Amino acid sequence: MPNREELLAAICVAPDDDGPRLAYAAWGEEHDPARSAMIRRQCEAPSEQVADALERRWLAPLGLARGEGAMRRGFLEEIDLGDLICKGLATAPCAATIERIELTGTTISDRGVEALLDARAHLPSLQTLALI
Repeated sequence: MPNREELLAAICVAPDDDGPRLAYAAWGEEHDPARSAMIRRQCEAPSEQVADALERRWLAPLGLARGEGAMRRGFLEEIDLGDLICKGLATAPCAATIERIELTGTTISDRGVEALLDARAHLPSLQTLALI
């Protein structure tokens, strides 16, 4: 069976294909059953109430509240950092699938810009950085 990094790489290569996400969920049955359940639920039959509760659980390690990030089929896809500094992105396993980062109405310090640029190597799916 592929390892975690190989499964995440497959998700990044085919972000619209549920197959790699469901393969990750199968791998996760032994490693993180709650997350596996969330991935399956969001891929197979989304339940808003269950998905919302689990989404909050997965946003918390990044210091994000509900509404500051969006999950799609079990993986973090978008975050709104607001005033948050980017240093946690480089170590967060779920950051590998982020496609868009939006900085809205915020002033980001030099340290924040440096942290974001340093984190870029750990954000293989990042397509858009919006400064609004």
